[in-house]
Amino acid sequence: GWPVRLLAYGKGKPMNRYEITDQHRDILGEIGNIAMGSAATALSQILQEEVLITTPDVELVNLAELEEQFPIPCLVCEINYVAGLTGSNILILKQEDARLIASLMIGEEVSEDLENDELALSALGEAMNQMMGSAATAMSQFFSTRVVISPPAVQVNMVRGGSGFFANFSSDHSVVRIRFEMTI
Repeated sequence: GWPVRLLAYGKGKPMNRYEITDQHRDILGEIGNIAMGSAATALSQILQEEVLITTPDVELVNLAELEEQFPIPCLVCEINYVAGLTGSNILILKQEDARLIASLMIGEEVSEDLENDELALSALGEAMNQMMGSAATAMSQFFSTRVVISPPAVQVNMVRGGSGFFANFSSDHSVVRIRFEMTI
């Protein structure tokens, strides 16, 4: 199995300005489940392997707490919403899991130096693009509005120590973490 974390972040508001109720958790979990269920189906078709996801775990955390939970290094895939929704999703994969997906896609073993393997990163970008495109279509149907995403930005990233995606935010920023366990 391999973890996928779907993140939505608060726009520069300190953690104490947000509250997440059980109803919020249920709604966000259902939206995440619809989106990631569709994304898992897309990944299954790409890899021609069965892909299963668990029920989502939804939690409000601050970035300092969240950064400590990331595997280092990891693959970070950011998708911005350009229509229908505001914000972005960040998918984070352990590097060895990203290597496995890329290896299955290109039909050969991917080196441990994933960051410098253009073919592997291109394959992963295409997988993430198809997964999140499928998720956007599912959300369009759920919200009855057109949801459009940007192409994914995929990079191998050290997320701790003020680098990478989180370098643009202070450690007290709020993040809604929707975590799934996904098994291929």
